This record gives sequence, C-alpha cells and structure tokens, in this order.
Amino acid sequence: MKLAFIGNIGPTELLIVLAIVVIVFGGKKIPELGESIGKGIRNFKKSMNTDADETKQVAQDNGTSNDAQTSNKSAEGNKVL
Repeated sequence: MKLAFIGNIGPTELLIVLAIVVIVFGGKKIPELGESIGKGIRNFKKSMNTDADETKQVAQDNGTSNDAQTSNKSAEGNKVL
C-alpha cells in the first residue's frame, strides 16, 4: 500500500503542523514529550534485545542438551553391538 499523500507534504504544511503542536501542547511541554517518547523507544529496544538474547540462550541450551542426549544414545547403541 503506497501512501501517495506523504510525498506532497511541503515546508508550509510542516510549519502549520508544528504551529498547531506548539499551540496545543505549549512550548515547555514539547521537550518533555520528546524525552518521554525517547525513553519509551529505548525501553522497547532494550526489551527486544533482552528477548533476543534469551531466545539465543534457550536455543543454545537446547542444542547442547540435544547433543549430549545424542552422544549418550550413540554410546548406548555401541554397547549393545
């Protein structure tokens, strides 16, 4: 889905949007909003990295235990022969 209207935004429209934001939130509140958004993004990225690290750790643990089980079964199979 292509958003054609995004290509038609010019500097005049951006200034109008900025003016509306300043009027609605006030000049002092905008830095606080930016800081809050930045903290939210950082926390999101941190949790994504933490989840990825945990997933890798679980995969490594499962891979290690599967290799150990396979080698144990092979050793048992050799004993039977």
